[in-house]
Amino acid sequence: MSTSTIILIVLGLIVLVVLAIGFTLGWKTLTPWIKSGSNVNEISQQCALACSVNSKYDYCSKTFILKDDKKNEVQGVSCNVLSGIPTFKTKWGVEICPSITCEKFACEKLDDDLLKDLVINNEKPRDLLSRKDTFLFQENEYDIGFFANDLSSGEFCKVSFIKPKGEFIKLN
Repeated sequence: MSTSTIILIVLGLIVLVVLAIGFTLGWKTLTPWIKSGSNVNEISQQCALACSVNSKYDYCSKTFILKDDKKNEVQGVSCNVLSGIPTFKTKWGVEICPSITCEKFACEKLDDDLLKDLVINNEKPRDLLSRKDTFLFQENEYDIGFFANDLSSGEFCKVSFIKPKGEFIKLN
């Protein structure tokens, strides 16, 4: 047998093993080994597309699981949330869509309405603590005033993501 034949047989066996593992354990088991863990660019493109075709549902309501290169995972966020919270917008670059107006809520209701499905780094916030305030932001507080319809001049709508153990959930 020649060297090229042996190499082809070994490569064929490797492909068969990968296919067998994929079909028995599921392809989701293999995808972390094959592709990058980050889907920020894909989500950013989907949001830009939703904006360009004026798809209010896709921009305001459709939720994603966002994963970045720093191992952050944020579940239950829409394009509206990703572009409206300044920390998220700066971190992941999803732009506000000027042609789509999403529903706004009272500040104290934002955790029940807009952020109810939010999970950050596998932690479901115990309490989102959205509230009106006139003080500047602490390290673990996020500005969600963009989504509020009841703020007066000088008021902020803040949210803190609290783990079930009472600690803050931080993004890496």
